[in-house]
Amino acid sequence: MGPLRWGAVVLCATTVFHPVWAGGVPRAQCFPVEELPPALRARAEGVLLDALDREALFTLVGGVKPVSEGFLSVKWKAGAGSSDELDEARRMLKAFRCGDALCADMLVFRASDGKSRLAHAFVVNTPALRAKVREEPSFWLRLGVTPHSHPASVMPLVEATEPLDRFRGFGYAFGYPRHAVEFYVAAAEQEKLTGVFVKRDFIH
Repeated sequence: MGPLRWGAVVLCATTVFHPVWAGGVPRAQCFPVEELPPALRARAEGVLLDALDREALFTLVGGVKPVSEGFLSVKWKAGAGSSDELDEARRMLKAFRCGDALCADMLVFRASDGKSRLAHAFVVNTPALRAKVREEPSFWLRLGVTPHSHPASVMPLVEATEPLDRFRGFGYAFGYPRHAVEFYVAAAEQEKLTGVFVKRDFIH
């Protein structure tokens, strides 16, 4: 078990056994996985541990990243009448909350190959996202987003906007600084015009 996995276990243990979460939020309002049916609770605990082993740690703890996603994916047939897995994921993610400070949902991507649809789970640190919206008010207002928009509504609005603003919105929501966001937006615009990929150094 790696150090981040141990960190996740410690955090989950604190969540389960500490009577009050940071900021005075009652325990019952912070990651209430015990409200879920047993099988779904076990899955939720596993997904939470996996999220904490990834970049979502920096959203759930401290809000360095206002939003993190990609720790859970659901795919279903485009013409299906329903998706039990998508509905189950949303039920599970309702427990990924802590008062008004954290929330989670599934982001359904508009791009489709005609045969299937894809959704990723995302988690939001509400104070951090509101601070990011205040940093770039003119951009966010184009999408109809204000500091007190419901945090779970922001990502679908970003996904639905035109491509360059989509890049900007995801960049800001994921916590990248303005110069980095503008570089990627400019690179995407240049590639669209010239058909040539703009070289860059990737840092992991």
